[in-house]
Amino acid sequence: MKFRIKRQLLNKALSFAYKPILSVGDESLPLYVKSVCIEVSNKKISFYGTNLDTLYAYNVEVKKDECEVERVGKCLLYAKTFFTLLKKYAGDDWVDCEIVQNDVADYEKEEYNVVHSFNVKYKKSNQSLGCELKFEWPADKLKIKDINNSFKIPSSIFVDSVGRVLFACGNNPERADLRNLCVQFSGNKIFFVATSGPNLAVYESTSEYQQQEKRMLLRKDAIPSDKKLLNEDKEISISFGTNSKKNEVIYINHDLGGDSFDIYAKPIRINGPDGNDFPNWRMLYDARLTSIKLATTSRKDCYDVLDRLCVVSPSFCIFSIVNDEISFSGGTHEKIQSTNCNFNESLTSTTFKNNMICINSTMFRDSVKNIKGDTLSIASLNLENGASLVQLSSPEDPDFVFLLNTLREEAEEEVEALYEEEEEVPF
Repeated sequence: MKFRIKRQLLNKALSFAYKPILSVGDESLPLYVKSVCIEVSNKKISFYGTNLDTLYAYNVEVKKDECEVERVGKCLLYAKTFFTLLKKYAGDDWVDCEIVQNDVADYEKEEYNVVHSFNVKYKKSNQSLGCELKFEWPADKLKIKDINNSFKIPSSIFVDSVGRVLFACGNNPERADLRNLCVQFSGNKIFFVATSGPNLAVYESTSEYQQQEKRMLLRKDAIPSDKKLLNEDKEISISFGTNSKKNEVIYINHDLGGDSFDIYAKPIRINGPDGNDFPNWRMLYDARLTSIKLATTSRKDCYDVLDRLCVVSPSFCIFSIVNDEISFSGGTHEKIQSTNCNFNESLTSTTFKNNMICINSTMFRDSVKNIKGDTLSIASLNLENGASLVQLSSPEDPDFVFLLNTLREEAEEEVEALYEEEEEVPF
């Protein structure tokens, strides 16, 4: 195998293939999980990386001004060494890559062993890395063989939709159904949903797609969300199908104008506490229509206040809506932080109902950040199980809604009580 490629293009391809490898932290895992697979043909060079749940592939088109192939082949290369080495280079000159065979003598056994090296040459630098030519690559089993159905969505809409809700995903290691993104096709619409349990973010796509009723849970590492990588003139294709073992596979493909990338991912099959693979968000999403409007204010002003508040009190805040004004207050406690701080600030609003609510300030701020428009509407919603929610939305962004769980403690209780864990999870 021998090829040459421009450094920036190689770095781009390798960075993409390296993404799932970054999530592999167990040192006891086999080498192929921590390595990048390179396949060189006369038409393209493909870089693969996997954590066995997700497979990333970046395909570089062979063209004289950016990439040239002299000899085809395939190898497995330890990813971290190659990736780190590439970052140390500067400029955008040609990188020459070649596999060289070395005969290593074992004088005691009077025999020779064949060892292959992956030689990298950049300007005056010459490096030699160990590689394997005969290796198992179980990630091939992730590749889709039979496509059942597929649809296309503009890359700009996909990235915007995902980015609007992904921040609301949870981090509980025991609840994998809450750590990932739910994409649901319903009524020719696509709904992007993320929830941590107490909080729920839903974005309804503005475009219609002819697709059967379907719901899938996408792993975070299977979502292409880098705007710099995507070609806004091209669509993202999402396909559903089976592999050679008849297991389900989700396939995401995007054309970059010659180059392209592929993502293969196993769908998540985990039952939540209610027996479903994801909480019943649709009931809550529809229930928002019965909410009681509390106030309307400037979205930007509200975000600025919350951003300052989170510096002092990232875990909780109390906001009071009284007489055309929203007052925010919060503080730290010596058990949490050695220096006591207090925060008090107000902003004007159109008040519909007086209320006092205690809420997670960081999630409040992040939800306001993801709403588009100049106006923020705040409403309250009570569930049958006794939980109370705050609904955040904007008249100028009707497709996005965020439901935030209020803290159970009463506002007049001592500050220490505000840090107690919530006992109820509404979703």
